[in-house]
Amino acid sequence: MSESRQSRSKYEITQEFTAYSFQWEEEVREDTRTLEKGVIVWADSDFWRDKPWKGKMVVRFLCDNAWFYVDRQTFDISTRKQ
Repeated sequence: MSESRQSRSKYEITQEFTAYSFQWEEEVREDTRTLEKGVIVWADSDFWRDKPWKGKMVVRFLCDNAWFYVDRQTFDISTRKQ
């Protein structure tokens, strides 16, 4: 955990947005979560650097011990680095 922890940066949500989480069990299940203003998350700054996913640049971040994903533009306008 310490290696991946080094590439994480702390962010505060400044504007509500919806992010996605994926569960890989017998089949892939996509869950959504609305993140409210004031929530603190840890973004993985090395995740898919300069590699688009489904045509978009994506940010992966940790919230409540679960990984979530959102497009980079939404993350940039909806968070503030701490």
